[in-house]
Amino acid sequence: MRKYFLFFVILASSLVLSCTSLPTTTGREIVLDGKTIREADLGELERWYAVDLYSSDIVDKVLFQVAWIKTAENLGYVIYGNGNEGVTTYFDRDGLNLRWDWGENWEYCIVIHPDNCGYYYDFSGTNGKNVKPRAAYKMYKF
Repeated sequence: MRKYFLFFVILASSLVLSCTSLPTTTGREIVLDGKTIREADLGELERWYAVDLYSSDIVDKVLFQVAWIKTAENLGYVIYGNGNEGVTTYFDRDGLNLRWDWGENWEYCIVIHPDNCGYYYDFSGTNGKNVKPRAAYKMYKF
C-alpha cells in the first residue's frame, strides 16, 4: 500500500511541476546587457527564481531570476520575469546571505537570506541613507 501511495505522490508532483511557469533550465539562450549568450557556456551556475512571498501556492508566477556564475569571481545576473532578458550583476556572499548588485551606480540589489526569503532594494536617490526592502519574495533554487 505504501508503494502505491509514494508512486501517487511522485506522479502528482511531476504533473504539478509540468504545468507551471518555472524557468526553463536546459540549453536556453539569455540576453544580458543586450548580448545573447548560451547559459551553458557560462559554466557552473547557482540559480534561483522568485515568486510572491504571500502566495499560498508553492509554484506561482515567476517574478525574476538570479544566478551566480560559480566559475567567474563575483559575477552573476538578473533575469526579469520568466523571460530570458536581464543584466549582469556583481555577486557577493555576505555572511550566509547571497547578494546581487547592479545598475550604473549599484542602485539596485537583491539579497537572499538562508531562510530562502529574497529582498529587493532600490538605493537610487537615497544619498547613502539606510534603505528598507521595497519587496520580499519566496526564493527557490532551480
